[in-house]
Amino acid sequence: MRAMVEFLSYLSKGFAIIFESDIYKYFYLLCIAFSLFYIFRKAYIVAVSGGDFFAPYHISNGYFYIYNIFYLGKRKIALEDIKSIAIGCNRRKGYRIYEMILNLKSGKSAFLHFEKNKSNINRIEVLESELERYKIDVKKDNDV
Repeated sequence: MRAMVEFLSYLSKGFAIIFESDIYKYFYLLCIAFSLFYIFRKAYIVAVSGGDFFAPYHISNGYFYIYNIFYLGKRKIALEDIKSIAIGCNRRKGYRIYEMILNLKSGKSAFLHFEKNKSNINRIEVLESELERYKIDVKKDNDV
């Protein structure tokens, strides 16, 4: 317990020294502002769609909602506007990720990626069954 108290005292002294410098102070404040912006941005789209906060996407009320916080395009896409979805599984830096490409009828495409885990594997299985009634092609590649 004593070691933890010493560590926290060193940590607080370090932060005090860092925040004395204007450059570091404004840099950290900028990082905190961006982090809060992205958290509120994701919380907003989750509240609108009614899905899980930790899910990469959600389908609700005829729309495909993209939860990825770094996705800069339109995050609410009507399912009627989607022509096909291609899903691939790749290895990046020691872990496996899914890459999903939404091909829209307008000729544009949207790209998102998310981690391969049990919940996302189940989401992809449910995705296929949900999109059958909208007649959207779901193409799978690379051991999905």
